[in-house]
Amino acid sequence: DGNYTFNAIYARADQTTWHRAAGPTHNLLSVQEQNCNNPTIHIKENDALVGTFTATTPMAEPAKVSMSHIYTLMQVNVTNATGAAIEVAKFEMTAEGADLAGIFNITAFDTPALTTKQNATSTITVDLTGGSVENDASLPVYFVMAPLSDYTGDVTFKVTDSEGKTYTKTV
Repeated sequence: DGNYTFNAIYARADQTTWHRAAGPTHNLLSVQEQNCNNPTIHIKENDALVGTFTATTPMAEPAKVSMSHIYTLMQVNVTNATGAAIEVAKFEMTAEGADLAGIFNITAFDTPALTTKQNATSTITVDLTGGSVENDASLPVYFVMAPLSDYTGDVTFKVTDSEGKTYTKTV
């Protein structure tokens, strides 16, 4: 008899080095791809979940662990105000000095926190397929990034259409 704490991690299935590594690290991709006909299908591939469960043995039933996100799920609505329909090819978000993507370390399971480990980048790029937007309509762009906790700088959004024209907004 005794108490045992189980830490659970869920991430992209093909990141086997992350599942089998000695430390709880995860590679958050700086380039993500969105199929606009099924716009949220890619989120699971870039997301990571953690959970903790303390059990007393012998257990009467299998443990059930509640999972929580350790990354930010972001939605940005790209509104077309050009006067004509456009094909959107790429979306970029940049926060200079922030670590939006890279290899991160999970420092605690009970209260998950991220610390940059290596290859940090301040830009997230979403390659869009099927991103047709009529005039005055919006296209929701979904991506996963590290949290912007305590970030006080500007964030720049840049959209590139299929003709190579770019549209930029800084907030």
